[in-house]
Amino acid sequence: MSHPPHRDPDPELEDIRELGLIERQHRQAARALGVSRGTMGVIWLVPLAIFVIVLVALFLSMR
Repeated sequence: MSHPPHRDPDPELEDIRELGLIERQHRQAARALGVSRGTMGVIWLVPLAIFVIVLVALFLSMR
């Protein structure tokens, strides 16, 4: 029997596949909420912005 040659996974190719998976999950979440993908992007950015603001406030309060 012949076995295909063993190749090490290309890290860049794996990153591209992971981005595709994230994009697919983003589309599915947008469909589940009944919003467009652009609106879904804004929905993800708002909690992220709040999180960053909280981190900056904590950092400044500890100085």
